[in-house]
Amino acid sequence: MFVDYHTHCDSSFDSIAPMASMIQASIDMGMDHFCLTDHLDFDVRFSRLCSSLDPHAYIRRQEEQIARFPKADVRKGIEVGVQPHLKDTIRDALAGCGFDFVIASLHYIGGQDPYFPDFYDGLSKIEVYRAYLLELIDSLTGFDGYSVVGHICYPSRFAPSGKKVMAYDDLRDVSDALLRLVVESGHGIEVNTSSYRTHGVPVPGFDYVKRFRELGGEIVTVGSDAHRPEDMGRYFTEAVEGIRDCGFRYLASFRDGKPEFFRI
Repeated sequence: MFVDYHTHCDSSFDSIAPMASMIQASIDMGMDHFCLTDHLDFDVRFSRLCSSLDPHAYIRRQEEQIARFPKADVRKGIEVGVQPHLKDTIRDALAGCGFDFVIASLHYIGGQDPYFPDFYDGLSKIEVYRAYLLELIDSLTGFDGYSVVGHICYPSRFAPSGKKVMAYDDLRDVSDALLRLVVESGHGIEVNTSSYRTHGVPVPGFDYVKRFRELGGEIVTVGSDAHRPEDMGRYFTEAVEGIRDCGFRYLASFRDGKPEFFRI
């Protein structure tokens, strides 16, 4: 089974790829199916990046484009930027949309964007990572409107010193608190392959994936985080091998908000 559960097209502020080109690429690559997951972020007033997307209009656009490719199996998804104060806002925004799949991703820490190097001024990487994990826990506690948590360890993709992805051993206590929350609430995590290009490993690293499995986690998806057709499905083989080594025998896909499992 060859699937990609994290992709972006020109409905996202950070991509110019036409949606149809992403769908066609999935066909050309022989994907069994893939999922469109463009950004929906609220309250980004402190960021130099901004995003605006009407989720109801977005899913209508997805349906219109998908209809052009009747032989393609395309799932309707979205990547929601979570923050602790946005739980009700996100619930209201997604109500009645009918997405197959929702990624919950934290892109801001205290309203600030760790994408930019100056975010790290005066802070150690561990201080940043702890703040990120605590904010992610706060954002997900009491929030049920998602399928998987996106790119755990996100800030380490941009930390200015070194190429080491945030490790589970760096912050075991907070990491366990996050992973237990995800497990106990019946949700999953994604293995995001975009950092293979820069760090040689996915985010989160396989140490997190293994610990998630040890704590009872069952739902894992793989996503390229592609913003161009040529990046879709990259490092899928490496990711699946690593997930299998962590003790998983199945990957998840989603339809109508519910996981479907296939053997790896």
